[in-house]
Amino acid sequence: MESNTLYFRELCAAVQPSVFVPPSKGFWKSNIQNSRGGSQKSEFAQAKTSGPSLPTYDYPSHFPPPKSKVPPPVNRMPVEILGDIFTQFLQMGDFVTEPYAFSLSVSPDWVASPMVLGQVCGYWRSIALSMPSLWCSISVSSPVRGVVPRIQTWLERAGQHPLKLFVEQSIRPDAAEEAVTDEIFALLLQHYHHWEHITFKVYGRMIESLANIQDTPAPLLTSALLDLWWNEAVVDRIWSVLHSSPKLSHINWNDVYSHVRDLPTHIPWNQLEDVALSHYFDINGFCTFLEQCPRLERLQVSWLDRLGLPPGPCAPILLTHLRHLSICARTSLDPVFSRLVAPALTSMSLNYDLPMKEYRGASEFGDLLRRSSCTLKFFKIYDPEGVDFLNFLRHSHRQLNSLEDLHVRSTIPHELIAALTLNSTNKFQLLPRLKKLKLAGCSSPEGIAKMISSRLPAHIKHPEMEALTSAWVEINGDVLPSELDAFRRVKRGGVRIELCCIGD
Repeated sequence: MESNTLYFRELCAAVQPSVFVPPSKGFWKSNIQNSRGGSQKSEFAQAKTSGPSLPTYDYPSHFPPPKSKVPPPVNRMPVEILGDIFTQFLQMGDFVTEPYAFSLSVSPDWVASPMVLGQVCGYWRSIALSMPSLWCSISVSSPVRGVVPRIQTWLERAGQHPLKLFVEQSIRPDAAEEAVTDEIFALLLQHYHHWEHITFKVYGRMIESLANIQDTPAPLLTSALLDLWWNEAVVDRIWSVLHSSPKLSHINWNDVYSHVRDLPTHIPWNQLEDVALSHYFDINGFCTFLEQCPRLERLQVSWLDRLGLPPGPCAPILLTHLRHLSICARTSLDPVFSRLVAPALTSMSLNYDLPMKEYRGASEFGDLLRRSSCTLKFFKIYDPEGVDFLNFLRHSHRQLNSLEDLHVRSTIPHELIAALTLNSTNKFQLLPRLKKLKLAGCSSPEGIAKMISSRLPAHIKHPEMEALTSAWVEINGDVLPSELDAFRRVKRGGVRIELCCIGD
């Protein structure tokens, strides 16, 4: 409670209106004397000529009220601002697995609640109860007996406001937890028409109420993630109901469709903006999938594991809004890179599970960036079998000039470290705007400290270059004392450098 109070004080300080400044000791006495004809010049008169720093009052009818009756500054601000402060307070309760804060969170991560606001004073309680947006988010992990009445209270106070719901069972729930979960879903389904964001992870027996969900669209539903360890036909029926929702655009199917040959026809392809799924695509099937989703902004997919039949005419696949692309592949991605056009692309993650000698599509990757004229800010590549990442850089170095965050997990040779090291002239360098760097799989520590040091502010001479702010390095081998000293000198360089060296 004490930490919450301190947090409120910090929030209120930014919006606190001007506070009454009490007059000095002789103020009232001198004013009284002056009003009775005394010759002494009042402090009020002096203040009036020197500036408007003190309030003015006419004696005796306009004396300030007693201090006990003056409302505190936080209660004199507009209700809308106080409501914004309450909303910010609830952000302290952000659940670690979700991008949303939850006002009711039955988990150890819960640190903020609108109930706390109501315990401060009656005025705050009345405002909190009048704001449905403070009660519309509910997170329940490992449900226990007694949580259902609290959920009921939250739902009543949320009124008609759209709901954000997170329910997760234990991996091996007992009979009591399964019974409580059944009660929770029976209650939540009564408010089905107010669902906006849902994440349901149920690992025990099938929940009858959810399995028999009414076959009508959820008019407000925007995002859905289901992880249900049930019969695939039952889960597919639930998804078919959710897919009929007119606003549904963010979907995480998990692995429910991982082993089916074809994705179901009830998927609202034209609505999708954010998709995560596990499905064994061949290249042709994946390209068809992309063509069906013109509004995609984020895509996370695994696995692409077959080249498929020879493709027909390879028309470009234009995804105007695609910003983030993450692919796990067991085959070369060059047929995808050679067709895709993504001008808004800023983030890409590639996870290869390929034999060492199989082609990765480095030149096609560079062609994709050039053809799209995109500005890539984040790039992550994972290839434990040893992709030649330096080849990726050489084929696309101009298109990667804006890259700020690079993660590489592979076999990293000394040549790559040398290529990333800035020289004294700064005329031509790889990744000139790099700020964050993670390298896992370095064969030796040779040159790494020098490379990091060359990217510190003291060595950046060109105005269009950026200094490195953090580095994480995993080294496969021993690190000599002299090399450790070099890393320590880098960390003492006066910038925030996070360095982790891991030897065998």
